Amino acid sequence: VVGVIVKNYGLNFSANGGLSLNDFYKIYDADVNRHYAEDMIYGQIDETQFKLCDFYAAKETQGEKRTTTTVKFQGILLKAEFKKELNATIYVCDKKRTSDLRSDGEQAMMDNPKFNELFKTFTTDQIAARYALTPKLMENLTTLRTKFNAPLSAVFLKNEIFIAIDLRKDSFEPDLQMPLNSNESVQNYISSISDFLQIMRDLELNKNIWKS
Repeated sequence: VVGVIVKNYGLNFSANGGLSLNDFYKIYDADVNRHYAEDMIYGQIDETQFKLCDFYAAKETQGEKRTTTTVKFQGILLKAEFKKELNATIYVCDKKRTSDLRSDGEQAMMDNPKFNELFKTFTTDQIAARYALTPKLMENLTTLRTKFNAPLSAVFLKNEIFIAIDLRKDSFEPDLQMPLNSNESVQNYISSISDFLQIMRDLELNKNIWKS
């Protein structure tokens, strides 16, 4: 069902495909010994190549009687290109997520008070942080964080952006109380996919936002 819907958007779908643990580690510095990626949507939106998938990462600890699982992340992991290569790394860390996030460099206070309420920004170059995080991009990230109401963190690295939204659920998990091919179930899938593809449009990565 998901594959058919995705193709209607002119994109590709792989039920067993996904981003790598190495991609996850671009944002997170978590101790993980179990992970999987699935339901990958990929292609091009408005001239920007991207991949997004459901991603799960956890630490399993074997005790004498049972195994304890600590979920580090469960949600959407996105990787996309943008149009200018940076010589610095910029981390946008959700303030609701106080551990396991990478935060190399120095903290940067940005010019958007609402953005600063939701995120801490760290960078290896203060000027580059202000160059990449334009007022419009900060506004768009703030809108995304509010829309999903879940911890959202990102990293700008060379000519790519990685975003992780910790929804604590499988994004395309079916409602077991409804048939998979029911009209309501299909509409739920369409709504979910539309929300995630809107991320790309909300970020407006196709526009050269780094031009002054």
